[in-house]
Amino acid sequence: MTYMRAFLVCAIAAFALPCSAETVPRKKIAVLEKAFDATLIESANALVRRGEISYGVHIEGYGALFKMEFQFVDPTRLQIMEHLDNLDSLKAYWKGVLEKEKQGGAPSERARAQLDRIEEELVETLVDYGGTLGPLGEGEFVTILAFPWEGDWDVWPRPVRSLQITARYEDLRAHAEGRLDTEAVRSRVRIVEESR
Repeated sequence: MTYMRAFLVCAIAAFALPCSAETVPRKKIAVLEKAFDATLIESANALVRRGEISYGVHIEGYGALFKMEFQFVDPTRLQIMEHLDNLDSLKAYWKGVLEKEKQGGAPSERARAQLDRIEEELVETLVDYGGTLGPLGEGEFVTILAFPWEGDWDVWPRPVRSLQITARYEDLRAHAEGRLDTEAVRSRVRIVEESR
């Protein structure tokens, strides 16, 4: 069993079981949940379900885990709405779509670019707001676990079934206090994609 799979089994168990003796107030977890929700809702690349998108828990000795699910926005479906009232415009639109397909940019490559942008948006939110969680213990982490609604994300070069973004809380806190610059924190954030 790979490290990522073992971690996911433990994380899923944490979300399924009630946490005892949470040392991080629920309010602070909720603030970061809302920040992640807003990030995904406002993203031009992520498609999310209605309601709460992310759910966070604190596990003493590890840190905070935030689980979320999303799919990719299909730009073809969004843009087609702009052309429904004009047949000539609709024909020209589809001609352009077919030309782009011939020139490359396969769906999995476009999806790869979307996943990269979503990862960047989540890392930015984690860096901006993760330091507000306190009081996490020394050596604890803040981790995002993201999953597709079902199946895998069909991205290049191989489909991805889950995403893990992890930062040390000490780094996030140092950034919030102005002791560590944004680039330094971002360089320490670990992103792991679990493929088939």
